[in-house]
Amino acid sequence: MHYLKYVALLAVLTFSLAGCGKNDHPKETQQETKPQEAKPQDGKTDKGPDGKTDADTDTQQNCPAGKSGKNCDECLAGFFGKDCKPCTCTENGACNDGKDGDGLCRDCDGGFFGKNCQNECACEDDGQHFCDDGTDGFGCICEENFVGDDCDKPIKCNAQHGELDPGTGHCKANSCQRGWAGEDCNECAAAFTGNNCDQCVNQLMTGDSCDECKNSLMTGANCDECKNSLMTGANCDECKNSLMTGANCDECKNSLMTGANCDECKNSLMTGANCDECKNSLMTGDSCDECKNSLMTGANCDECKNNKLGQNCDIDTVVINGKTWTAKNMYGTIGNDGSTITCYANTQKAPDGDPEFIKNYGCLYTWQEAMKVCPKGWHLPTKAEFETLLKDVGDGISSSKNLRAQSWNQGQDTYGFGVLPAGAYSDGAYYEFGSYARFWSKTDYTGSGCSSTCAYDLRILDTLAGTGFGNKAYGYSVRCLKDYE
Repeated sequence: MHYLKYVALLAVLTFSLAGCGKNDHPKETQQETKPQEAKPQDGKTDKGPDGKTDADTDTQQNCPAGKSGKNCDECLAGFFGKDCKPCTCTENGACNDGKDGDGLCRDCDGGFFGKNCQNECACEDDGQHFCDDGTDGFGCICEENFVGDDCDKPIKCNAQHGELDPGTGHCKANSCQRGWAGEDCNECAAAFTGNNCDQCVNQLMTGDSCDECKNSLMTGANCDECKNSLMTGANCDECKNSLMTGANCDECKNSLMTGANCDECKNSLMTGANCDECKNSLMTGDSCDECKNSLMTGANCDECKNNKLGQNCDIDTVVINGKTWTAKNMYGTIGNDGSTITCYANTQKAPDGDPEFIKNYGCLYTWQEAMKVCPKGWHLPTKAEFETLLKDVGDGISSSKNLRAQSWNQGQDTYGFGVLPAGAYSDGAYYEFGSYARFWSKTDYTGSGCSSTCAYDLRILDTLAGTGFGNKAYGYSVRCLKDYE
């Protein structure tokens, strides 16, 4: 090696010079630490401008080990730094020497790696490994398509859709991107479809896992149900109930209506499909709290201001033995509960519904509707109360005469009761007009001789008066008795 030649020549010259003077003794030669010889890149020893090598210059200048040059201010090959220290690079590489060098290897021979090229690759040439040599190399590593400690795991993970597990070659668990699945992230997840697995199978759904409803108004496993049970339609943006409106279909279109289904009137006094009619036909006004008839008053407009009775407050009263009775037959089509009741008027005698006829003879009512005729504070008499009336006005014959109107076959009308023979009604026909007057009592008849449900009545002929019973479906006249204790 060149270095050994330099050292041998230096020793000979030193010994020769030491023996050239008188009385001079030989001097010890300076021992140098043998550095790792750096390999010139061209394979030859560098020479100076005068044709001499660094070793020749060192011999002439007698520089310390590792240094060279006329002033010993340069490093020999294989030395580095200001102090020209021996390179740490092994013989497996070329040292980065010189004053500006760092002593490490500039490059490694093939098959070696590490900063000092101190490591040798031990790869098998099997197509699965290769040597990553050089100072920045990592040694024996896997070929591009293999991973694992022994480079025996072929890479199957689709790196575009997931993260590679270097130990298995498959994708890391839970690393697949949105829409992808499988151990290699190469198939569509259950809820996804499309060439890029980027579409939800259910087009109503969205989200990272296609488990959210696109439409915030919808819910359910398939996003095909409306969150709001009051709504319907493909987009859940229609109200099930046509009477409702609002963002949540929880408002009534008609401000007069209320209730869960907007089918109730806010005002209990109102009725009708649009709650714009008064339940009580005697009432009027925006809130149905005013009486149509200015003569009437009371919560239901069924009390007369003038102390008279009837729908038009034109029925007088009469007191008989301390009890107050209506002095005429009742008429009208509004019950004491505000409901509409049927007035049967003799069409033969009043074909056009002559109001004067009805005022005089009154209406004929079925028993069920007769129970609704008398206003508040009055009632339909009982059988016993009718019997008491007959006793108060005379015996059977005289009671008839005393109760009949003067216009009816020489009636006396002694007490102002004014009975007229209005007759009766049944199944669309009128009977006994001009010869009979019948008045419903509220007392049920439970005896024999009744083919259906019956009630007692007061009956007056032109010759006598008494009580009997009739089918509740018949139409009779009504007189009211004021409540008393």
